[in-house]
Amino acid sequence: MSEHPSRARRARPLPDSLGASVITPSRRSLGAAAFMVTAATITGCSAPGDGGSTAGPAEGGTLTYALDTPLNSLDPNLAGAAQEGRVLRQVVDSLVSLDADGAVQPWLAEEWEVSDDGEQYVFTLRDDVMFSDDTPLNAEAVCFNFDRIADPANGSLGAKPMLGPYAGCEATEEFTATISLTEPFVPFLNYASSTFLGIASPAAVETMGAAEFAQAPVGSGPFVVESYTPNDRVTMVRNEDYQWGPATAAHQGPAYLDKLVFQIIPDATVRIGSLRAGEVDMIGVVPETEFTAVDADTTLDLLSEPQPGTTAQLFLNQSQPGLDDVNVRKAIRAAVDWETAVQSLYFGAYDYAWGLLTPVTPGYSDSAEGAYEYDPELAAELLEEAGWIEGADGIREKNGERLVLRYIESDPSVQKKQDYGSFIAANLADVGIEVDLAFQANAPLQADRQNSNYALATLSYSNADPNVLANTLLSSNIPTPEQATFNLSHIEDSELDALLAEGRTETDADARAAIYEEVQDIVIENAYTIGMYVPVYTIASKAGITGLSFSIGYPMLYDVQLPSS
Repeated sequence: MSEHPSRARRARPLPDSLGASVITPSRRSLGAAAFMVTAATITGCSAPGDGGSTAGPAEGGTLTYALDTPLNSLDPNLAGAAQEGRVLRQVVDSLVSLDADGAVQPWLAEEWEVSDDGEQYVFTLRDDVMFSDDTPLNAEAVCFNFDRIADPANGSLGAKPMLGPYAGCEATEEFTATISLTEPFVPFLNYASSTFLGIASPAAVETMGAAEFAQAPVGSGPFVVESYTPNDRVTMVRNEDYQWGPATAAHQGPAYLDKLVFQIIPDATVRIGSLRAGEVDMIGVVPETEFTAVDADTTLDLLSEPQPGTTAQLFLNQSQPGLDDVNVRKAIRAAVDWETAVQSLYFGAYDYAWGLLTPVTPGYSDSAEGAYEYDPELAAELLEEAGWIEGADGIREKNGERLVLRYIESDPSVQKKQDYGSFIAANLADVGIEVDLAFQANAPLQADRQNSNYALATLSYSNADPNVLANTLLSSNIPTPEQATFNLSHIEDSELDALLAEGRTETDADARAAIYEEVQDIVIENAYTIGMYVPVYTIASKAGITGLSFSIGYPMLYDVQLPSS
């Protein structure tokens, strides 16, 4: 377990909302914050009603949206992947929403109160909301969802960390839900706007069972799942009874679109080709090599939406031979030309990530910039100091064991993961470290994570609060066969644990910002993880589509209108 000398905290000015119920981050590009509900800034595309499209928007029609990866689960209580959040945002509503200034606004909850000790939240719900199975959305439904998420037997991935120190939920009145915590949890109200804390129909969950519900979720949202064919598409139809859009929406009443189809097209070339051929209307994850061409094409619109949460990082599993030595971890960091990798692979679409949080995330600090550099000679020296000596075949050895690192990764075509992994492997080979690259489907990848069958793994985690770092750094979040959590480096650091615990209860904005900057400094100092790039979600669409907005980085299609033909 690591210990560190005490260090002075450097408080950085942050909006007061970082320590209260509202978060207002600083943003370097694209105007309003990505994790809030914001009007999309699409090249050549305008917001509804401002006259930017010569044809003008139309009501009705079908929008086909091409996704880049398959879906594991459509159960909002249990799912955890960003791709699933993008789909589910159209199906489930949340208790609250965040506006363009980061202020918490009504949605299912008309009002809320927080106790003085920060351990109780009382939500007063609208009394007119119905799930699409014609059952009422009331306080009992809210408590059913939160209790289901909190139950470890259910294996919730995305939602459970957002409940924090959850103690229970009580329907104190038909439309009043009282949520109790064991201690203050500053991010909770913002997390209540998340897709993964969206409210699903208890009747549907109980009638269908978990497996069926994960393929046909029932919510109260503007769209209803009509059918789902795994690895192919999800088809949704408009909820004609929808009258309870968030206060942040551009209109109220049913969605403009008649139908919404999420089509799964993993191949980037096929995906962009389908858009150009008119077979789909919108695609997610635009191939980096196509950015310039799409931007110049007057028949298409392009959007780059920075994602809140953690940067994409390489995690170094300390339970594996060699990686428990800080010199070996620092050698890996020094051996790879990270900035050149990002520049050459992504053509300016992504920036290199020095730190832990993306620039649009509250608590972001630039203190890590320039903290290390590409230096293969230093890497070799550190490995020698750690006792890893170059063998006859060029691969380093220690006590008869070769320094071979198993690097697990998901779909190799997404964000050029195969190319990035190969770049890392080539640079590490130059200093005597062999990398075994293993690209896997989601199920075996998750199994390897939980069984610690890897040395290197990558992860980025979308989230609206710096508390997201607890998910990836807290010692209690080391994955196990029984626990699908995200401390993939297997960090056990008592000082980090204490700081992360302090960060989720601290209500003073500047003090809270200083805590997360200190967390970042410790991670950099010990090379617990290594930054790879700053995630950006890119969308290309037919020109003239209007009304696209975002909620915690996920597209909201409720206000979207197709151009008139």
